[in-house]
Amino acid sequence: MRDRFELLEKIGRGGMGVVWKARDTDTGEIVAVKLLHEMYADDPDYVARFEREVEVARRIVSPHVVQILGFGRQQGRPLLAMEFVAGRNLREVVRASGPLPWARVREIAWQVADGIAAAHDAGVIHRDIKPSNILLGHDGIARLADFGVARALDLSRLTGSHTFLGSPEYMAPDPEPGLAADLYGLGCIMYEMLCGEPPFSGESIQQVLYRHIRDQPDVSRLPAESRAVVAALLDKDPTRRPADLHVVLRPPSPPPWPVAAKRSRAMIRHVADFSSGRESPVSALVAMPREPLLVAGTAEGALYAWRGTDPAAVRTAPRTGDAVRSLSADPGGRYVLVAGDTGVRRWDVATGSIEHVLAGTFSTVVALSQGRWAALDEAGTLRIFSLHREHRPVPKYLHDGEGNTCLAVSPGGKWLAIGGGRGKVTIVTTDSWWPSFRSPERGSPVRTMSFASQSSLRLIDAEGVVCAWAFGAHEGKPAEVMYVGSVEQCQFLEDGAMAAVARPNGSVHLLLLDADMTEAFPFSAVAVTATAAVSQGRVAFGREDGNISLFAVDHETDWPGE
Repeated sequence: MRDRFELLEKIGRGGMGVVWKARDTDTGEIVAVKLLHEMYADDPDYVARFEREVEVARRIVSPHVVQILGFGRQQGRPLLAMEFVAGRNLREVVRASGPLPWARVREIAWQVADGIAAAHDAGVIHRDIKPSNILLGHDGIARLADFGVARALDLSRLTGSHTFLGSPEYMAPDPEPGLAADLYGLGCIMYEMLCGEPPFSGESIQQVLYRHIRDQPDVSRLPAESRAVVAALLDKDPTRRPADLHVVLRPPSPPPWPVAAKRSRAMIRHVADFSSGRESPVSALVAMPREPLLVAGTAEGALYAWRGTDPAAVRTAPRTGDAVRSLSADPGGRYVLVAGDTGVRRWDVATGSIEHVLAGTFSTVVALSQGRWAALDEAGTLRIFSLHREHRPVPKYLHDGEGNTCLAVSPGGKWLAIGGGRGKVTIVTTDSWWPSFRSPERGSPVRTMSFASQSSLRLIDAEGVVCAWAFGAHEGKPAEVMYVGSVEQCQFLEDGAMAAVARPNGSVHLLLLDADMTEAFPFSAVAVTATAAVSQGRVAFGREDGNISLFAVDHETDWPGE
């Protein structure tokens, strides 16, 4: 990582170093870089402590902890590269806005408590929980930063007993800092968020520390609904502080999808049929974003494109014998990426030219943002690449032990959902690959997924169970919307409120997930082998006989919800 970063703007300063907003010249991404102070750069003890910050922080997995990207040197000085969080720290927010309402305090405290719990699970005590170390991003997520004075529970201390670590206004009165000390610091922060100042202050460090030991906080200044939890966190006895604070403070999960006063009846209608003129099964479908163009790939490696409802193909590509497993359209509408047995290829639909992009055997490919793509190989390993650079490695924790099965990208490309072979779902940001959400394993492989919004996901598993998750500021168990039985193909429509599914016998059903209703179209006995959402509320199904059928979702008059 030598001289890899272009320093753009100084954004912070701490006891160990200066934090810069920087650009990674290898990837073009904006990151945060902490450079060790020059006076300490040649001190082996401080460098060892700096390196330890990387070691312990990398053990923590939480969307509420700032991700550590790497460690190295620049201009002879040790540096730490971290994810860049666009926003403000909590101290700046409280100083600018004054006391915050309890609902907002509870939400921030829950997220910070979740980060503390993840650190403790990794055997790490932060030891310097304070408002300036809590970053509030524009995405609404609170992240705990600066493990510069953290101590790994299984590592020897590098500082002598004479060294003062931490911030006195938020330090626990415990004889030996432990897991409960971080919770005490969060209690002080909650008090400050609610009152505008910490519970104890003084004219000297010694006076502040003395008050932490002897005085009781004046919780009468706090909103009534917050007093019990803040008082418990500020208890002088560390054994009485709530270790499950992230559970106590967890906001109630929202309903998996909006509950409206009125809903629309809907039915599925057959619109048109397309034919490639061959009997090879349709193995993949995708709709181009800029024009009504439907692209299909077959099991024998042929590619076809249709415009509108014209049954005649407007463009074809020569058969390669490389079975098409997945198609993904370029967001700019210029070309389609084709995943198959010999790699990922790019097909320019306008000119008909094809070129290889990535070697290997791939089952899935999806478009991300900023010209990047994600693909799953035959083992379920995630690969990130662009058309102009080598693929970028991703963290090992994103690789499911039994193979990832499918991918989904949120509107705008900010989030990537990874469905696992054992039913686990991981949602990561596409700028840092840091997990924002992880579901428990359900045992049944995820068949297909779709984002209903920037913060909610729908999926159907191999057993035919439709689930919904809300993630981001909320956490909870999945809502099992309905059991739909054996399904060959599924396509979520209209922000996840509906799903068009194909049965093994070839029949097509429209499922209204919020109304527990179905509309069936007894299509044919030919098995459906691929599906794609098309603009204007339409869905296409590819069949085993090489034909494709286009369906439309029609709404009737509104009716009162029950």
